[in-house]
Amino acid sequence: MGTRNSNLLRVAIFLLISLGTILVFSGCQPQSGGVETTTESEGSGDRITDLVPDEVRDGVISYLLENYNSELGPHLQQLNWEPVPQPETQTLATYGYQSEGWKITLTLLPANLIEIDGNTPTEDSFDISLSYITPPPYIRWIGRYSAKQGITEANYAYRFDPQSKISPDQVRTIALNAVQALQPDIVELVVSDWELIGTQEGLGESVASYTSAGWTVTVTWSEYSGNFVVYGLYESISDPYVEIEWDATVAANGEDFVVNHFMYFGGE
Repeated sequence: MGTRNSNLLRVAIFLLISLGTILVFSGCQPQSGGVETTTESEGSGDRITDLVPDEVRDGVISYLLENYNSELGPHLQQLNWEPVPQPETQTLATYGYQSEGWKITLTLLPANLIEIDGNTPTEDSFDISLSYITPPPYIRWIGRYSAKQGITEANYAYRFDPQSKISPDQVRTIALNAVQALQPDIVELVVSDWELIGTQEGLGESVASYTSAGWTVTVTWSEYSGNFVVYGLYESISDPYVEIEWDATVAANGEDFVVNHFMYFGGE
């Protein structure tokens, strides 16, 4: 029972972050932008960084109008941002705003504390996600801001028509087959009797979670990226102890897929 509860807890955490986290986008390479930073801002209260969230937010909008005006210009007019209440408990300081169908979230990455792509930034920065929450079109922009580098883009997605896609059950099977190709020894651990333990729906996004004989698999769909992200966990406390954790990306039609991360621990 303890193992099952542990698995379900890890899936619950994944469900909370999956709608807006691991995504694959068709990216572009526009120019980098800059935003002026100050040490104080109206209503800022006790500041934990010199970066000013609302100034960075407005800088992102200017950046998008400069680089994607033909697509986004009609949707980015007369914005009236209002703060979005944040959870009482969270790992990192987060600033959220919403306006006219848009939502932007800025997560503070403190200097000398967070490791990103193997490097530890020496200055405070914001991890930024902007989404159009009244699609179509399906729009999402992800980037980062720091005083030295200004605004840099990581991914940009613009889709107007909903994409035809296979079912989450089919995606789960494709991903498990891909993982088995990496570690043939796990074939005997994979079973076919799956139980749907939870679903979650959002605008342009959905999550389905399954469990079976020590396995927990979560399938997340994003209309913004046109891809599925699959997270899998297997844990057995029998002798020998085995733990398997992995995630994979699967295209909407199931024809293209890649295992992004695979970890196998235990066995003889």
